[in-house]
Amino acid sequence: MLEGRILPIMPDKQSPAFMPGDIFLAIGAFQGLILARKLPEGMFWYNRFATQVALIIVVLSIATVLFCLEIQAGKTESELSFPVGAILSPTKIYHDFVVVGVFGYIVVSTYMAIIYNVIVGHISKSDLAKAIWPLMLWIALLSTETLWPY
Repeated sequence: MLEGRILPIMPDKQSPAFMPGDIFLAIGAFQGLILARKLPEGMFWYNRFATQVALIIVVLSIATVLFCLEIQAGKTESELSFPVGAILSPTKIYHDFVVVGVFGYIVVSTYMAIIYNVIVGHISKSDLAKAIWPLMLWIALLSTETLWPY
């Protein structure tokens, strides 16, 4: 199940949500983790074990639903979808579940706590804006996904 081929990453042949989008996703996750150092110490609803388990389940469920929808779209052989063989490739599965799942969890759990603390006044809105812009750019690139001719 390991990918044995070494293929170059060609940005003009990739969906913009992947290249350069994943780079912005990583930067946004990193900036969120840096900003999270300003969170108050102590146990809050957002850092309880049950909340974190629920977030992992939600993020992996969303990744699974999106993966299944991608397979359904691939079966239609639309020009706007990956072929099923590409969707089921080890690198695509790795990306959809490990990269999206791990970064998705980091982003959701971190920014949920940050946004809550912006609301209650522990973190400034400007600090949030400075940290979150790469994620907004990634979301904009992700929204073009349905327009990208694979």
